[in-house]
Amino acid sequence: MNGPRSVDPPKIRLCRESDSSLSLTVIDDRTYLNVQILRAAPLSDPAHYISILDANAQEIAMINHPSELDDETRRVLYEELDRTYMTVAIWRINSARIESGVVHLNVETDRGWREFVLKDLHESVRRLGGNRLLLQDVDRNRFDIPDVGALDRRSAKLIEQIMSGLQLEA
Repeated sequence: MNGPRSVDPPKIRLCRESDSSLSLTVIDDRTYLNVQILRAAPLSDPAHYISILDANAQEIAMINHPSELDDETRRVLYEELDRTYMTVAIWRINSARIESGVVHLNVETDRGWREFVLKDLHESVRRLGGNRLLLQDVDRNRFDIPDVGALDRRSAKLIEQIMSGLQLEA
């Protein structure tokens, strides 16, 4: 196939297989195994433009409006998107240090204590308007600081130092 086909959303059926992979059936056409679901605009428009890729990472279809899918397909789609784009909210930064340009963080989150590493700050930290930051660690886990201004004073200072690239105390 040379590119995404136009697929009528009511003809799309997503199914979770016994091995946890996803399959896509286009009614009156064919079934694709081991498909991936990705947001085309994960930061600017996460509710629309969902791409379905085949096992070779070739786009099969683009879903502009998930609301046009049947209930079960929409449930599977959102379940997979939640799994793929899980974001953990950071409430406090316990410690941070930079070694050879790599940032090591120990944080408290809405899911408990975490330690993670940021390699390239230009690639792994995004400012999402106002005081919101999105961090992506070396394992592609996503961490959200909804409002840097709402952090305690010490956490806010550590983030400021990270953002300015200053060396931190261990």
